[in-house]
Amino acid sequence: MGQKTSLPENKETSSSTTPELGATPEIASSNLAEDELENVSAANKNDSEVEFDYRKVEERQNEFEAEMERENEVHRAEMETIRRNTLLLDEENRIRMNPIGPMIAEVEIIIKKNRNVLFTSREAEEENRKISSLLNSTNNEFKTVYVEDDAVIRLGVKELTSKEEFPLLFIDGHLKDTSEFEQECLDNSYSILTYPPQLSE
Repeated sequence: MGQKTSLPENKETSSSTTPELGATPEIASSNLAEDELENVSAANKNDSEVEFDYRKVEERQNEFEAEMERENEVHRAEMETIRRNTLLLDEENRIRMNPIGPMIAEVEIIIKKNRNVLFTSREAEEENRKISSLLNSTNNEFKTVYVEDDAVIRLGVKELTSKEEFPLLFIDGHLKDTSEFEQECLDNSYSILTYPPQLSE
C-alpha cells in the first residue's frame, strides 16, 4: 500500500500594521513648538515684570534723591543764615567799642529827613511786601533802609528802639508797631495791594 504524500497548504500571510507606541513625528513636532512658544511667552512675561519692578525702584530712588536734595538745600540756607548773622553780630560787637551816641544820631537824621522810614533786612521779604503795600495803599511815601548794608545804622536803630529784630517802622518820626499799623489800615478800610510794589530806596 502506497503512502499519500500531502502537500503543505499555502497560508496567506498578512503583515501586521500595529502602530508604534507614542505620537507620530508630526504630532511630536507640533507639541515641541507649542512648548517653545509657552516658554518664550513665560520668559517675556518675566522680563516685563522685572522691567516694571526696576522702573518702580528707579522712581522711588529718584523721589528719595529729590527729597534729600530739598532737605540739603534748606539746611544749606539755614547754615548760610547763621553764618551771615554771626558775621553781622561780630561786626556789631566791634562797633560797640565806640561811643553809641554818634550811631543813634545818624539814625535820627534819617528819621527827620523822611516822614516814614522802614528799617528792615532783605530776609524779611514777606513782611517787607506787606508793609510796603500798606504804605503805598495809603499814599504814604516812605524810605526803605536795609540795615545789613550798614552796621552803624543797624546798631544805632537797635540802641534807639531797644529792639533786635527787623523790620521796624517809623511813622511821622515815631516807632510804630507793624501789626498795629496793619490793623489800623484795615479798620480804616484801606485796600491792600494784591501785588507787591517795588520797595523804595
